[in-house]
Amino acid sequence: MEEVQRKAAETAPPTPAPLQLATRGAVHLVDVEERHIRRPGDLVSAILFAVAIVMVLLLAVYGQSTVAGVTEDVSEVVNDALGQLLLFPVNALEGLVILLIPVSVIVSSILRRNWRILVEAVIGAVAAAVIAWLAVQGLGLLELTHPLNVGLTRNPRGLAVPAFSPFIAAISALLTVVGRGPNSKLVRWSWYFLLFVIAMAVIQGDQTSAGAVITVLLGRVVGFSARYIGGARSTRASGLHLVRGLRRAGLDPDRVVRLDVAEGPLRAWLVASAAPVGHNAQLRVTTDPLPLAPTHHQGTPHRRPAAEPGLDAVSEAIRALDVAGEVIVPDPLPIPPDVVALLGRDRRGGPLAYRTYAVWQNGVRSDVTVLDGDRHVVGFLAGLWETIRLRGVERRVAPTLRETAEHAILMNYVAAAAGVNVPPIAGIAAAADSILMVQPHVEGLRPLASVAPVPEDLIDALWRQVAAAHDRGIAHRNLALSNIHVGPDDTVWIRGWESGEITSSELSRRFDLAQLLTLIALLVGVPRAMASARRTLTDQQLASIAPLLQGAALPHETRVAMSSRKALLRDLRGALTELIPAASAEPLQLRRFSPRTVLTTTVLLLAAVIVFGSLNLEDVLAAFAEANPWWLVAAFAAGLLTYYGSALGLTAFTQEKLGVWKTTKVQVAASIVSLVAPAGVGPAAIDLRFLSKQRVEAPVAVATVTFTAVSRFVSTVIMLVLVAIFSGSAGSVALPSASVIIVVAVIVLVVGVLVAIPRIRTLAWERLGPILRQVWPRLVWLLGNPGRLAVGFTGNVIQAAAYVVSFGFVLAAFGHSLPVSTLAVTYLASNTAGSLVPSPAGIGPVELALTSGLTLAGIPSATALSVTLVFRVLTLWARVPLGWLALRSLQRSNDL
Repeated sequence: MEEVQRKAAETAPPTPAPLQLATRGAVHLVDVEERHIRRPGDLVSAILFAVAIVMVLLLAVYGQSTVAGVTEDVSEVVNDALGQLLLFPVNALEGLVILLIPVSVIVSSILRRNWRILVEAVIGAVAAAVIAWLAVQGLGLLELTHPLNVGLTRNPRGLAVPAFSPFIAAISALLTVVGRGPNSKLVRWSWYFLLFVIAMAVIQGDQTSAGAVITVLLGRVVGFSARYIGGARSTRASGLHLVRGLRRAGLDPDRVVRLDVAEGPLRAWLVASAAPVGHNAQLRVTTDPLPLAPTHHQGTPHRRPAAEPGLDAVSEAIRALDVAGEVIVPDPLPIPPDVVALLGRDRRGGPLAYRTYAVWQNGVRSDVTVLDGDRHVVGFLAGLWETIRLRGVERRVAPTLRETAEHAILMNYVAAAAGVNVPPIAGIAAAADSILMVQPHVEGLRPLASVAPVPEDLIDALWRQVAAAHDRGIAHRNLALSNIHVGPDDTVWIRGWESGEITSSELSRRFDLAQLLTLIALLVGVPRAMASARRTLTDQQLASIAPLLQGAALPHETRVAMSSRKALLRDLRGALTELIPAASAEPLQLRRFSPRTVLTTTVLLLAAVIVFGSLNLEDVLAAFAEANPWWLVAAFAAGLLTYYGSALGLTAFTQEKLGVWKTTKVQVAASIVSLVAPAGVGPAAIDLRFLSKQRVEAPVAVATVTFTAVSRFVSTVIMLVLVAIFSGSAGSVALPSASVIIVVAVIVLVVGVLVAIPRIRTLAWERLGPILRQVWPRLVWLLGNPGRLAVGFTGNVIQAAAYVVSFGFVLAAFGHSLPVSTLAVTYLASNTAGSLVPSPAGIGPVELALTSGLTLAGIPSATALSVTLVFRVLTLWARVPLGWLALRSLQRSNDL
């Protein structure tokens, strides 16, 4: 470390001589003023309390007996134990609490001059009261027997009570907003009284337990939202706190300059501090905290000394305010040019990165990283999410800021001990709600991304640095470009070890290798990256990288850099498998779940709640009992014709000769795959596999399957339009109604406006362009063979018509019927809308859409649900045995 400091001192640019002010240090501070900040923790708290409201609502609707039973038992216990002595003054106590809590909190904020917090608190309280009142009015619009009304407004004695209290919600929001800071003790006791009053109201039957809990949670959601939007008073180490922390960490700074990109303009201050340097010098007999503001000796009148001749503007500014205590004053001079040049050269990071400072002491520069408590929740949640989402990740998630700092320091030490070039930790200190870590500055250090061209020796040195860490069982886990730097003598320095692991698993080290190979490929291309890996790694190590070349294994920064080179990972996997045949090209399943899985599960749950939440089981069973089994048999047989129509389309659109019978068996076999894939995706995958087995070239097979899917969608839309237009007696053409024309005109207008926006046109072409490029060659060929085009569309019509007929037969089995046009529109529109949601076989969304469509067409809701369920059983689940037999037959003949 001494050697690094010596080199830094020799090459560091000269800085202005420090001010000599007796026993105090004088610091030129360049920083961003952050009086109020948005705390991510407030946003997270608002989201968690909102989720809690949803959970309580579900419990109130589906666990009414449990909630009522618990409330009744507690009420009986209190009545028996305390009698009327306790319950008598509750009404008076409620009034006092509702009146005194807001008054005391507001008066306290006024006396402390916390005007900003007071305004936010009042706005939050009013918003919470209004939302609670609107919720009460909304419940009043529902029927008295609605599950929400029963769960939220019926007390254990069966009497109707208000669901929510706007006053309680307002007080909850008020206390939440002012919860931090000097009012914390008053707020804590206010919460005790408020919760006591709410509990007594529930026990007396003046409010339901679910309604009381939701009222408090609503106030918390609004309060935390107001705190996040308006911002809270910053508790970060800044100004005097920052300088004191630097001195406690062992520095006696002359100048402190902030380097990370922050919200707000940079300003300059002059700071004079008499805080001791180092931790030992601060040992005191008393345990009282150090004063946080400039103070004067008690009993000694404060005298401003006369200005001495020759003092510059800086010294005059400090002496003009105070020379006895610790002070911070704005710098009367502009930011020096050398500081401006430094910011232009070394500015780093972003709004969510750690704060970083350049600190000079007697001309020697150090780099300081500041970890803030309000930002810790973001890193904690990110690490927790990664641990939950990815398999094999053993990353330790530190719950506190101190543990995070300790882990970062430990990783820095063990990496340096392993022979990795990393700036050592020269000091550490806690200040306010922050922790400061000091490292000596390495002069001439520059990001790897700024090196061009990148020499082979430098790439090999990077591989050796990572290998040195891996030899000691250390994994970095975040090898991104921002963490790789190059020294003046082309030495490689690796920083950002706070996410690393000691005694890491093999999978974690493979993560590092995959990240590093991808990073190098981004810089110098796939061939040079593979050549460098080949020179450094063994064949076994290279083979282990291939399955991890996927987005889930890469840092966020690398994934963003790859957005313009989406084929990079595929090219790397191909190069690896070509170089090492034993390397698996199939990506390892790292994700336990993906965003699509979460979306699918959410859709299924919502559909189940919506469909079955209003289900009257008695009506459904009665409808089943009345169903005609012969109509059901006819419906199943009509549904089988869909296989023939689907096979006819694929056969017609394929230039190579395919047997209709064999292609029909392929469509039957797709019945199994469709149960585990989104609607339309499973059959398309089976069709693609079948065409490849028939020796159709892969690009042609993809184009054929894509065109077939597009043609089915187009056929459905055309059939919908034709049925809607040509519906009427004797086949006469009926003009659309005025409302339909207005809706169509509005849709056309909206589409025209969207198309006129260049950005939207670009996004649309990015999505549709690949599909059109795949479909176009096949469309050109079909236009030259109009017979095949007609046969293909005929097959699509047969498929859609068979489904409509089957749907009508099921409806007839329950004693109902609809006009053919209405039936066709109901089925085609509902099935198409439900299939747009990505769920396996459309389960959930399709049922919901079909049931809603039949209900709108005039079928009773219980019968509509029964028809939908039976239809889906006949056309989806009952076909599984046939699909299994067809799949076994095709596999034996090597056609799948």
